[in-house]
Amino acid sequence: MKKRVVLYSSNSKRRSKDSNCVVFPKWNALWDKLAEEYPACDIYLVVQLNGRYYLDIYDGELISPPDRIHLEILDMEAGLEEFVERITELKPDVAIAMPGPVSGMDWNGLRDASIAEELKCRGIETICYPLRTAEICFDKWLTHQFLEEHGFNVAKAVYVHHELFFAGKNDPYSTGNVYQEMVLQKVKRLPFPVIIKGTTGSASSGIVVSASFEDAKTYLLSENNKEDLIVEEMLKGQEYGTEIHGCRGHYNVIPPIMKFTTDNEDVIDPLGLTTLKFGPMTGEKYHSDEFVSELTRMAELLDLAGNNNLDMMLCDGKWYILEINARWSGVTTLTACCEDRSPYAVYLEQYTGSKKDYTDLSNLRIACNFKMSGGTEQMLEKLSKEDCVDSVIRYEIIRPDGTKYNFNDVIIGGFDSFGEMLKSLARLQKAYPDEISKDLVSAITQKLPML
Repeated sequence: MKKRVVLYSSNSKRRSKDSNCVVFPKWNALWDKLAEEYPACDIYLVVQLNGRYYLDIYDGELISPPDRIHLEILDMEAGLEEFVERITELKPDVAIAMPGPVSGMDWNGLRDASIAEELKCRGIETICYPLRTAEICFDKWLTHQFLEEHGFNVAKAVYVHHELFFAGKNDPYSTGNVYQEMVLQKVKRLPFPVIIKGTTGSASSGIVVSASFEDAKTYLLSENNKEDLIVEEMLKGQEYGTEIHGCRGHYNVIPPIMKFTTDNEDVIDPLGLTTLKFGPMTGEKYHSDEFVSELTRMAELLDLAGNNNLDMMLCDGKWYILEINARWSGVTTLTACCEDRSPYAVYLEQYTGSKKDYTDLSNLRIACNFKMSGGTEQMLEKLSKEDCVDSVIRYEIIRPDGTKYNFNDVIIGGFDSFGEMLKSLARLQKAYPDEISKDLVSAITQKLPML
């Protein structure tokens, strides 16, 4: 008898019609392939129409639903209780959370974890991290405290409680803000430059770099300071990303994924057109055994589940954790490509068991994520069918002034060496010279000898 598996993802924000994406291959094809590969599972997907990474949506409308899984679409206003009731009605053998990203407050994981808590109370088996873990990963200051408490390397940082920092501002009897004085004294002791960021934002939004204490003080005392903040030293080193897949003590950590930008910016914008990502990096200089061991320890302490992204920095031979995003991330499709499996299989195989042992690095392949602009949908579909291309996602954006622009996220993979990856990229550049820049190939060519 088939096992009834419910995969669910809630969302706290309406899908804007000012932003669309077109995917090759279609998300529905990935779902149908998953159903074909796991015939013992009767798969249900419970989502809202703004699930960009789960459904093929254009202008807010579903354009191509999967054929081989059951699709349960909830109203855009649906909250925690509506999700719990609908999933309960389906009488699943297991419910698996798939938290997704959201612009602004990066808090969708809080709701998905809350849904799991309620389902457990109803006797339904769930796979999701605990609500406390969702809180720790949502609030970057809680993340910092957790990591420091458990002996992980983190940047030196100061927390700025917004309400306290400006307390008494309009009180005629106040002679000064003692909390503000204390915070500024702590900030003054930090190594400069520093990064100032909100505690709950996503995708590096709103990050400010201050070169000196006076710069930082000016910003903190300005009207631009509108939320709780973290002021942290700006570590000097190479930035990397990774993902941890699995649950309940069964984890596989993808070795470091290199991230860099051809613009030489101080802070790498994960959505930037000049941002490149490739890996995994397994050479001796990356201390990959220690990297995997420490992040496995972290995953077990947090009782992580599903797909979890980390931003990392390698400084003077030591790994520092910058951020934990316990959700689908900008490297999810890349790491899944490294494993040669669908990103949806990452979630489902927590229940069914993995077909491969991904802790065995011989089961991983090298993959690369780059961006390009322009190109028709016909060209993108043609590109997606090239032997080395895993996926192409076209993002279409309408600016506030009404002008339109787009960019394309491309993943190539299946390589046994970085040299093989570079040859394939160079071949694609020659085949699509108007879309894939020579600068892209040159940037990776210059980077490879340093690996």
